[in-house]
Amino acid sequence: MRQIANLLYRYITVPRVRIPASPRFGPATGRFRSLVFLSLLFFPLLTGCVRRLIDVRTDPEGARTFIDGREVGTSPVEIEFVHYGTRELVFRHPEHRTVRLPIELDAPWWQYPPFDFFTELVYPGTIEDRHLATVELPARDTEPLDDEALIERADAARNGSGGGSGEPRRATKGHEDGGTARDRDTKDHEAK
Repeated sequence: MRQIANLLYRYITVPRVRIPASPRFGPATGRFRSLVFLSLLFFPLLTGCVRRLIDVRTDPEGARTFIDGREVGTSPVEIEFVHYGTRELVFRHPEHRTVRLPIELDAPWWQYPPFDFFTELVYPGTIEDRHLATVELPARDTEPLDDEALIERADAARNGSGGGSGEPRRATKGHEDGGTARDRDTKDHEAK
């Protein structure tokens, strides 16, 4: 039985043939190592880059600028971003009203697949995608209120929010019995 297996193995299998490596360009030559080294050295220089910016301008300048709740500086300012979509810009200026501005950042055609592969990774230069946001800040009410007008506004706000009978309430410290909850807990503890 063993002899039959040896005969079948000898006649059925294909003999192994070794192909010698090229002496000019093989893994053991210095040329190959140099090529690998140079490709690894210059590969990072061949990658592309897309710089996404929101260019924010206000009239008047000098407004504190926030994007999605994070302060980014005073206008005019350039804000870098990574993802497209809807963002909320908030502008605060001491002499003007606060302005909230939702902006839609749409991706250009070269940021959709398969084009984004080439612009992000292959193209050797830097591409800028710039979005402009210009805002005119409305002036704050500069008319000073006298004491009576201020009290009337406060009463109107209290009545409009369900604040009670409209009678001015006296500010009290604590609860109806004259003390705070902490004072009552201390009295209860001392009574025991």
